[in-house]
Amino acid sequence: MTQDYLNAYTELLEQHFLRPGEAWFEGAYRLGQTLVRANYELEDVVELHDTALQRLAQKHPDADFTAERGHYLLLEVLTAYAMAFKAQSELLNLRSQALAESEQKYRALVDRAHDGILIVQDGTIIFANPKMEEMTSYDAETLLAMDVDSLLQSQELLAHINSAADVTSPPLFTMAYLQTAIGQTPVEASAGFITYDRKPAVMIVVRDLTERMELQRRLQSRTKRLSALNRIAGAVSATLDLEALLETVYNEIQPLFQPDAFFIALYEPEERIIDFHFLIDEGQRAVPMRQPLDRSLTAHVIRSKQPLLISNRDEIYARFPHIERWGTQKVSETWLGVPMRVGEQLIGVISVQAYNDHAYDDEDMELLGTIADQVAVAIANARLYAQAQKEIAQRKAAEEALRMYSQDLESLVAERTKALQEAQEQILRQEKLAVIGQLAASISHELRNPLGVITNAIYYLKMVLSNENEKVQEYLNLIEEQALKTAKIASNLLEFTRSRPPQPSTISLDEFLPHLLRLVPPPVSVQIDLQIPAKLPPLYVDRTHLEQILTNLLSNAYQAMPHGGRVTITAEAAGNAVHLAVSDTGEGMTEEVIAQIFEPLFTTKAQGIGLGLAITKNLVTANGGRIEVQSEPDKGSTFIVTLPGVKQANKH
Repeated sequence: MTQDYLNAYTELLEQHFLRPGEAWFEGAYRLGQTLVRANYELEDVVELHDTALQRLAQKHPDADFTAERGHYLLLEVLTAYAMAFKAQSELLNLRSQALAESEQKYRALVDRAHDGILIVQDGTIIFANPKMEEMTSYDAETLLAMDVDSLLQSQELLAHINSAADVTSPPLFTMAYLQTAIGQTPVEASAGFITYDRKPAVMIVVRDLTERMELQRRLQSRTKRLSALNRIAGAVSATLDLEALLETVYNEIQPLFQPDAFFIALYEPEERIIDFHFLIDEGQRAVPMRQPLDRSLTAHVIRSKQPLLISNRDEIYARFPHIERWGTQKVSETWLGVPMRVGEQLIGVISVQAYNDHAYDDEDMELLGTIADQVAVAIANARLYAQAQKEIAQRKAAEEALRMYSQDLESLVAERTKALQEAQEQILRQEKLAVIGQLAASISHELRNPLGVITNAIYYLKMVLSNENEKVQEYLNLIEEQALKTAKIASNLLEFTRSRPPQPSTISLDEFLPHLLRLVPPPVSVQIDLQIPAKLPPLYVDRTHLEQILTNLLSNAYQAMPHGGRVTITAEAAGNAVHLAVSDTGEGMTEEVIAQIFEPLFTTKAQGIGLGLAITKNLVTANGGRIEVQSEPDKGSTFIVTLPGVKQANKH
């Protein structure tokens, strides 16, 4: 018994004997409650009463401290004790019931958790939830027999568990390796200190990172492939030389697929010949070869116009008796080939091969198919360009022969020959324009549909990948920018080959030009100076044609001033016509450049295909006007367009 309780009881007993008239019962009740909370047993209370009675007898030897009177007080204390004990027991029962319900809910949450959960005391695992059994392929009995350092391998985690931290310490988040029945798995672990069964313990929550790491790997792979596709698209569009084109394609494909063997075969349908034009075996260029359309792997792809993936040599021998060999003469274990098509026209086959089995999968087949579509268009363009160059060379050879022959003729014959030469040049120019027109129409037709698909795909990818990292968004924006740029080129090509007859209407320049400048605004570093007279007669031309003419001239002026400058637009009446001039303070042009500036496909820019001014001249001529240019190097350029006014047009 404690001295405090003995003193309190003695004082209460003394009050009962010596001052019986005072209210002491409330004090007895409080003392009974206090003894219950102090975990006193009934025997302890009786002993406390006897000791207090002895102390009072010593303190007051003349007083009557009989046992009967003392027992009455003891009865009151014991009654209060019993009442308090009952109340505390009921409270403990309620708390125990609530604790049991809480523990049941907690265990249900732990058992259903999607993460593995361990509770560790003194380095030993004392609890593991079902998810941890699933993650490790160990049963509960095996897990509870293991030490935590043999299950989770992380120096930082083990140091935290063995530290002197307590429940107030912040949890630790770290990477670790989880030992399972079949090996090690990368996990993310969080460890926090708790009290378990009234003892300090550590609760460790383990999350499997395998799926997350696989998603990251796939994302990195897709990013790498998108980057490669972008490089390939830029590379194949940068050259019209067939040999250089095929070399570029291989150099871009090699890092993606790392093939042991590679070829690009071109198909000649009229002769039913497969031209293995570009062959690589173990990094070395092999001699090209030509084979008939037989029962080979490549022939199967050409006939079916579908990709083909075979992952082991036995299947190759079983299905295809004729196997192409070159270089080292080895037979591939994995063979992947996809057709190159432009619309319904089959251009040929691209194939990557490996000397080990199962080297490629369906995802690789899809990627190679996408590359093949780009390469097919580039090869078709290169063939058209080569044919055009051949025809031009033949015409030039004929022209040179005619020139040499004409030198020996009489003056009269020389004059006739000159006339013939001029006629020949006109024919050559028309034929060249016809070839260019066919090439332009073919390129534009083949580009518009794929560009529409690409634009729609970019819109969808931006929508579903809006929360991805900045690198993904950067590449999506880059693809979209290049697609729009290509679409503009395709539109220019169509404009050049399919110009419609003008539909003239009355146009006031002082209203038209401000509207046009809102459509074609200048860069920040370029200033616009409009000098249009108030009483300038209106033009009588096709409004769409005029918009295209001035858009091209303004765009050229902006590009001629990369570091800023001034564009001046002036107009003046000239009889029944109007002279409209667009001047810039840019780089200017030499006489050699001016002589060719309106020729189709002639350009001095790093980007562009040289059709803008050719289209402009055609539109000006179609509307009954003419265009001139004045320029000097480093002094800027002025394009003067003369177009019919309303009075002149009415005369016609």
